[in-house]
Amino acid sequence: SLSRAILNGLKQNPNIGDSPTLDVYDRFQWTPVMEKWTDGLDIGRRPEVGGSYQHLFEHSVKGYLDNINIHEIDFEAESTNAPDTEVLIVDIMKSFKITDNVGASFFPKMMIGGHIIHQDYLHFGHGWIQLITWRLRDHLKLSWIAGEAAMVDFEVTKKISSEMCYSLKEIPPYSPDEVFEAFDWNRSLFPQRFEAILSAAEIFLLAMCGYGEAAGREKFEEAKSKGWLSHPAFVEMTDFCKTWNIIDLS
Repeated sequence: SLSRAILNGLKQNPNIGDSPTLDVYDRFQWTPVMEKWTDGLDIGRRPEVGGSYQHLFEHSVKGYLDNINIHEIDFEAESTNAPDTEVLIVDIMKSFKITDNVGASFFPKMMIGGHIIHQDYLHFGHGWIQLITWRLRDHLKLSWIAGEAAMVDFEVTKKISSEMCYSLKEIPPYSPDEVFEAFDWNRSLFPQRFEAILSAAEIFLLAMCGYGEAAGREKFEEAKSKGWLSHPAFVEMTDFCKTWNIIDLS
């Protein structure tokens, strides 16, 4: 569990003390994708699709529950009045709507010098994260990359206003040119070894915005010419798109 690892690290930090507090926000709802990911695994009492998996989370952080405030919320449907926040670790931005509501809830509450850490930033399936980060580029600075993992940390350099977060909401589908500009900016931030992953994320985002058959296919042919189709990010992206009937890029 990411929460367990975070609290374990905080408890070992002499600047934090031995009783750190972590606020955890999730809807704790078991989905068909989770069912597919855990097929054949012994995870204990398996929830039905649509049921709650909060008991699995609580089991995974056994021994740390006194340090966790659990907030059950569906960011697909609503936002929340978050507290002032120094460190925000995001592993929930699985759609445009969730990204909108998480951003509106937390980004205006971020302290200057605080950190927004995205678990899935360098992953093909979350291009809206790269897009919203580009829109906030004057307020954020890339701080570190977690080796070869997808996790990326941005430091907050300027206060993000509530009005700015409101302007980020309810705008999709974005134009292809806006997607291109966002990903050109993202490519300028990262070492070349991440270029294929960002290309896969750009194509997936174009498909999710309804531009897969035009701009997305054009970018796919460009990636093909660069020999990226055998990259794990492209293999996973094309398989995912076929499995969930998003677009067939073969």
